[in-house]
Amino acid sequence: MRKKGQKKSGLNRLKPTISQKRNSRGLSTIVITLIIILISLVAVGIIWVVVRNVIQSGTEGIALGQFTLGADIINVNVNNSSNNVSLSVKRSSGEGEITGIKFIFSDDTDSEIITEKISMNKLEEKRFTFHLTKLTVSKLISISIVPVLSSSSGKETLGSVLSKYNVQEGTSTSGTTGNQTSCVPDCTGKVCGNDGCGGSCGTCSTGTCNSTGSCVVSCAPATCVSLGRTCGTWSNGTCSGTSLFCGNCNSTSTCNSTGSCVPNPPSGGPFCGPSRTYYIDYENGVDSNNGTCSNSAWKRHPYMVGFVGSYSHQAGDKFIFKGGVTWPNLVFRMNIINGGTSESIRDYYGVDARWYKGGTWTRPIFDLQGQLIGTNNVIIFMDNYGASYVTFDNIEFTNYYWNNETCPWTQNTFFWNGYGNVGINVFNCYFHGWTHAPSAGDCAIIMGGNGRYQDVAHNHMDGTASGGNSGNSGSGYNYYNNTVHDMANGPVGTAVSVHDNLIYNIRDSFAGGAYHTNGIEVWLPTTGETTQYIYNNVLHDLSSGTYPLPIGPGFGRTGNVTAYVFNNVMWNINWGMPFVVDCSCAVGIVCTPEQVSVYIWSNTISTLPLDTWGACIRLVNRGNGNLGRLDLRDNHCITNSGKLYAFDTGVSANTLINTNNILMSTTDATNFGYTISNLFAPTSTSSVTVNTGVNLSSVFNKDRNGISRPQGSAWDIGAYEYV
Repeated sequence: MRKKGQKKSGLNRLKPTISQKRNSRGLSTIVITLIIILISLVAVGIIWVVVRNVIQSGTEGIALGQFTLGADIINVNVNNSSNNVSLSVKRSSGEGEITGIKFIFSDDTDSEIITEKISMNKLEEKRFTFHLTKLTVSKLISISIVPVLSSSSGKETLGSVLSKYNVQEGTSTSGTTGNQTSCVPDCTGKVCGNDGCGGSCGTCSTGTCNSTGSCVVSCAPATCVSLGRTCGTWSNGTCSGTSLFCGNCNSTSTCNSTGSCVPNPPSGGPFCGPSRTYYIDYENGVDSNNGTCSNSAWKRHPYMVGFVGSYSHQAGDKFIFKGGVTWPNLVFRMNIINGGTSESIRDYYGVDARWYKGGTWTRPIFDLQGQLIGTNNVIIFMDNYGASYVTFDNIEFTNYYWNNETCPWTQNTFFWNGYGNVGINVFNCYFHGWTHAPSAGDCAIIMGGNGRYQDVAHNHMDGTASGGNSGNSGSGYNYYNNTVHDMANGPVGTAVSVHDNLIYNIRDSFAGGAYHTNGIEVWLPTTGETTQYIYNNVLHDLSSGTYPLPIGPGFGRTGNVTAYVFNNVMWNINWGMPFVVDCSCAVGIVCTPEQVSVYIWSNTISTLPLDTWGACIRLVNRGNGNLGRLDLRDNHCITNSGKLYAFDTGVSANTLINTNNILMSTTDATNFGYTISNLFAPTSTSSVTVNTGVNLSSVFNKDRNGISRPQGSAWDIGAYEYV
């Protein structure tokens, strides 16, 4: 029992009072409320994160759904030897940002995926080369591309398949990423290939399917030269439905089954031509005869040295030299003082293939016997202003000789065409076997002089027996279908057109570096024509000191002039720069290079593998100012220099166009099938030069083999159109 005044025990002190109980209950309510609020806020946050992700995902889905971009696989090349695949991707005009492409290669059993991090603008085309490590390219069935896309938030995602290429059929199926539209298959006019909606219009039992849905048999187009034919119309190699025209024979010969002009068979003779036709036979003729029949022939032509007969010229006279008969050095030079009056009234110096010595017809021979010729060492001299409109046909020239060291302009020529003469034609002649003194300069010119040679065509100029390092072809206003080889110079001089010539083994001159050597070097006349054409020529195996094809149309004149250079093929070019655009001016002439335009289009050029310093096209600085315009399109340039063109220091082109040209190394060219065995022509519809060019039909519409352009969906790059 607690006494009065005694303190309470500790237990009693711990018991709460009524007011303390009330305060404690209020505090608990507040804490619980705060906890509930906190839990609610956390729950709201969690829900917001989920909702936000859903919203963002939906937004990106909507954004990706807006993409309508498309692309197509084109120009596929499969190289079995290297296990490489080359292809181009061409984007359409749809919307969307590509940040990469996944390339899926499949053989229907396995697949290999390669990702390329790239960007592609609308309508842009890019080329890719892949080396497969998992699959064998010869067994490839399909190639697909899937775009890597960038959404509005910057996130990358994959689109749907844009294009699937069937390697076996050479066809592709295209699509778009994003909103899709319905597709109606269309096989109208097609027997094979894509129906436009991913299906097929059929397959080819033989050959391959081209871009128009037709089955074609692959072939390598031939040329007249490669077939060894000079006349007639022939199947173009193995190309079905195409033909190759190699020229006509003259009236006295016939094209045989091998494409050669052979004399018409003798009809028994004697032969008497139409009025004003004269026959010449050095072995059996007599100058005192009347010359009007083969059995009353002259010994010499009236303009040869030593003629003692009677003759009065009339425009349009014809002179027939007996086939197989030789005229020696002592009858030259031959001074021609008269000629025709127009294209339709020409003097003719040539042959009747029915009239010849021996068992078969051969050309009459002008044999210079390794001796100098009378005045100026000229074989045939056409007098100034007097000998226009003369045709020389089917004469053989051999054993010409010269010894000049300084090469006067008026000397040492096979033909000398004097001032004022026009319309001189030289056809079907054979020039060979010339020689020179050891100390001589490289002086001999076949077509020399100051007059105008109209047409120089179907001639053979062969320096093989002369060492292969001397002589100059000379030129003509129209120089075509000639074969020139083993010389120091091809055509050099004034020309308006140079085309369809075969020029090879042009070597450094025996006389040294002072004699500049060329494959083709021609310029426009000082007055008159303002446009030059150089096309369809083949040049190969040119020495290191030889300019393959200098282009200088404005060499001797002022004013606006133009050169078009197209469909030429060149290989084994030692000098390293096949096309040399030259702004030279002739001595004493003020020319204007800035008024010169040069168009170099659709050529196929291959330099030697060791060439790593040159370029396919060079602009030379001659100190006369810039070139006005240089236009480079559709050229196929094979070089290890890595350069399509190069400008000398201090010179440029005021306008430069460089588009749709293909530049590749010699190794790549071989891998892609462009080799010397097919003259660097494409070998299939998937070749990289096929259907990748631009239309140049404002100037020409055929390739160097006469095949119409285009054969597919677009022009082919280079000199060849694949068929």
